[in-house]
Amino acid sequence: MPVIAIDFRQWQQPERIRSRGMVLKPIEDMDVSPWQRMAYSAWQTAYRCDKLSDMNNWTIGKRITFGFALIIALVAGLAITSFIMLRQARLEAKTLVKDAMPATIAMAEVHHRSDQIQLDVLRTMLAKTPEERNKWEEEVAAKSAENQKFMDDYEKNIHLAEDRGMFQELAAARANYKSARDSLFALCDAGKSDEAIAYNISNFRPSYTAYAAIVDKMASWNTDNAKKSGDRSDQAVQRANFITTLLSLAVIVAGIIFAALLVQGLRRVLTRMALVLDESSNQSVAAAGQVSASSQSLAEGASEQA
Repeated sequence: MPVIAIDFRQWQQPERIRSRGMVLKPIEDMDVSPWQRMAYSAWQTAYRCDKLSDMNNWTIGKRITFGFALIIALVAGLAITSFIMLRQARLEAKTLVKDAMPATIAMAEVHHRSDQIQLDVLRTMLAKTPEERNKWEEEVAAKSAENQKFMDDYEKNIHLAEDRGMFQELAAARANYKSARDSLFALCDAGKSDEAIAYNISNFRPSYTAYAAIVDKMASWNTDNAKKSGDRSDQAVQRANFITTLLSLAVIVAGIIFAALLVQGLRRVLTRMALVLDESSNQSVAAAGQVSASSQSLAEGASEQA
C-alpha cells in the first residue's frame, strides 16, 4: 500500500486518504527534510488558529466561555491600567508632600532667619551696653542653631546631584559667614568699635552677601522644583482620570459589541438546531406515514388473500 506524500491540506482528512488506498503516517515517521517538518508545523499552527477564528463552527459552550473570558480580560486590563496610573499619581503626590514642599519650607525658614540674624548682628554692633550686646548675641546664637536644624533636615531629603552641589556651596558659605561673624563679635566685645566697623565693611559684609546669594538661589530653586512637582502630580492625576475613563468606555462598548455578537451567534446556532430538529421531525412524520401506508397495504393484501 503506497504511503501518502506530504500534502498538508489532506492531513485533516484521514477518511479521504484511506479511501484512496493510502496509509496515513505521522510526519515524524516519514523521511522528509527539516524544512518540510518546519513547514508542516507552521501550517498546523496556522490551521488551528484558523479553526479557532472560525466562530461559526464553535459550540454554544465555547461561545459563552469566550464571551465571559473576553469581558473578564477587558476588566482585568482596566484594573491593571488603573492601578499603574493611580500608582504613578500617588508617587508624584508623595514626592510633592514628602520632598519638594518640606525642602521649600526648610529653605524659606533658613532665608527668613538669615535675614533676622543679620539684623541682630547690626543691633549688636550698635549696642550701648554689654548687657544689650550679650542679649543680641544670644538671639543670634539661638536663631543660628534653628537654622542648623533646618539645614540638617534639608540635607536628609536631598536626592538630586544639582541640589547636593548647591547645598555644599551653602554649607561652605555659611561656615565662612559664621567665622566672620564670630570675629566681628570678638571686636565688639573688646570695645573696638572702629575696628569692628572696618571689619564689617571689609570681611563680614562680603561673606554675608555670598551666603545670602546662595540662600536666595536655593530658595528659588526649591520653589520652582515644588511647582514642577505639583504640575507633574496634577498631570498624572489628569492622565490617570482620562485613561481610566477612556478604558472604561472601551470596556463598555466592547462588552456591548461582543454581547451582541454572542447573542447573534447563539441565535444562529439555535436557529440551525431548530431547523434540524424540525426537519428531523418532518422526516419522522413522513416515515411514520410511510410505515402506516405500508401497514395498511399489508392489511389490505392479507384481507384479499383471505
